[in-house]
Amino acid sequence: MFRTCSIILVLTMGFILHACATPDGGSKKEAKNLKMSKSEMVEALSKLEIENEKLQQQIDIEKEMNQGLRIEFEKKLTYVSERNQSLNKEIYKLKTDIQNLINKNDALIKKLEDLPAESKISTPVSKKSEKDIGRLKIKVLWGDGNPDSAASLVSRLKKFGYNIQMTDQTPRPNFLITTIFFAPDFEFEAKRMISDLGGNLLLKPLSWPSTFDLILVTGSKK
Repeated sequence: MFRTCSIILVLTMGFILHACATPDGGSKKEAKNLKMSKSEMVEALSKLEIENEKLQQQIDIEKEMNQGLRIEFEKKLTYVSERNQSLNKEIYKLKTDIQNLINKNDALIKKLEDLPAESKISTPVSKKSEKDIGRLKIKVLWGDGNPDSAASLVSRLKKFGYNIQMTDQTPRPNFLITTIFFAPDFEFEAKRMISDLGGNLLLKPLSWPSTFDLILVTGSKK
């Protein structure tokens, strides 16, 4: 707009100066030239107005685009800010949960430390002699898929005087803990065997018919 006004002002001043410089008794040729100069000035003014209108339209378009970009930027900034607040809340909650677990764990450890020491489980005295132990019908199965575990268990049992009649494998090698299955009236002998072997062993009654008094199944957990 300023550019247009400046050009119009220059053209106007030129026209005035040109008119002042022309004598009243100038020739017809000069008058004709003066008339052409006015026409050219009008045409130039018209072009400037058109150019100015186009420039104004371009400015309006740029303003609209900038406004759209500003709105989009503000939306993204708002989303990022809200997401950041949400993540901060989640982090705070996780830290709180972790600290609560640590506190509970510390309290449990302290509670265990304060418990009185348990007396050692005494080995039950068998009512049967070593000869009777040797007469037990015992089968050892490897339930962890490894026959060496059964062989190792057999070797240990023989040191205590047990006689193993048979070793085999279970249909499915999915036993986790070594288990002693006992036939009716042989629970005492099963407990005696657990005492001899030590460690974490399970004790279960036989739930199927068997000619064996005790059946041991090795597990994968040692």
